[in-house]
Amino acid sequence: MTAHVESAPASDSGEQAARPPATAHTAPHTPSTAGDSPRRVIVVITEDHYVASPQGVFTRFGLDYDYWTQYLRIFDEVRPLARVQTVESADPSWRRSDGPRVNFAPIPFYQGIASLAKSLSRVRRAVRDGLCCDAPESDNTRYYYAMRGSGPLCVLAWRALRSRGRPFARQIVGHDREGVHMGTNLRPAFLRDWIARGLYSVSRRMVREASAVAYVSAHLREAYPENPGTPVFFFSDVNLNAALITRPRRADEFAADTLRIVSVGRMNPEKGYDVLLDAVERLLAEGEARWTLEVIGVGPQLDGLRARVATGPLARRVRFSGWVPLGPELYQRLDAADLYVLPSLTEGTPRALLEAMARGLPALASNVGGVPALVHPDALLPAGDAGAWAAALRGLIGRRDELSRRSSAGFELAMRFHPDVMHARKREYWTALREITDRRRAPAVQRRGSA
Repeated sequence: MTAHVESAPASDSGEQAARPPATAHTAPHTPSTAGDSPRRVIVVITEDHYVASPQGVFTRFGLDYDYWTQYLRIFDEVRPLARVQTVESADPSWRRSDGPRVNFAPIPFYQGIASLAKSLSRVRRAVRDGLCCDAPESDNTRYYYAMRGSGPLCVLAWRALRSRGRPFARQIVGHDREGVHMGTNLRPAFLRDWIARGLYSVSRRMVREASAVAYVSAHLREAYPENPGTPVFFFSDVNLNAALITRPRRADEFAADTLRIVSVGRMNPEKGYDVLLDAVERLLAEGEARWTLEVIGVGPQLDGLRARVATGPLARRVRFSGWVPLGPELYQRLDAADLYVLPSLTEGTPRALLEAMARGLPALASNVGGVPALVHPDALLPAGDAGAWAAALRGLIGRRDELSRRSSAGFELAMRFHPDVMHARKREYWTALREITDRRRAPAVQRRGSA
């Protein structure tokens, strides 16, 4: 049971910052659980973090209710196990994540290694409680387990599940070493290296013990090989909205003498916007001023990045626009650009990159995570290399035919992520987990019944 078309799961990055909050929830239809049919509950362990208010559970940049309801095509309830921070009220820009048949198993909020160390015993206990793996098997309720991403919660859940012999599925969305090295400022460096090596080693072991594995790309499959005979799947969590899909752009639809650059992302260090600013500063220093840059999104680095471009030569050409809702306003800004850029230092599968490509925008992107599975090799650049980025940008200014060629190539690749295709592969993955878990459960039930 293996799907061989390579795609990639979406990251929980600031691409989500352009999305509006959910306001109404309608769970999809699933087969009835009436009569003797058991209630099937899937617990999904994720390293994303969420916010809880009296109104419900919300996400700033992660996975919302629409995402979680996809599991309800196979299961009767989905229980995301994730860090949840309590607040007094929800911001209007946040999106609702819980709802009918989507019930969170909240983990005490922590941020960073020091914070986790202080609350480790509470976190470990909350993980065990959320998994319900100590509850006796019941003919009325069955539990299934899936891990999305890598990190402390997945490791704690893995240890709890393996000690009890419970099967689980594993979804690999990025490389652990990239995430630790590029995504943190942990000092000293040897400690960061030690953590990166340790997490990578543990993650490889978790994949070998998984009952089913989903990958971002063939590259990550090589880094995290499954055990022989394990069902393997390649799919993406990206759902391209039909309203945003357009067509490839003609050469005459690009600006003749100016390269209008746009990017959408969360303002975090790992998104590489400092590197992008270094690159465009180099262009100006070399006398190349035929470009503009707009960056859309919010995050902890936003004020600092705005301050950097507020004065000096970048002030007239760079704009940090903040949050823009997904819809006509964002589409208009993408349509007004000539090139989309993704300068990230680490990634899973960037949703905004695919959305831009589906809008007909050519792209340049860092060669990290699952990105190589999304773009052509000539669109990939080394992460963190401002000189390479400056040269690539300079080489596209005024080249309308080349931009049109890249638009067509990118659009064709983006169409591999059509929702119908992705949903079918996800259903195969989740069905494999359900069937494997049920098969392993059957002998135990028989032994208990004959005791």
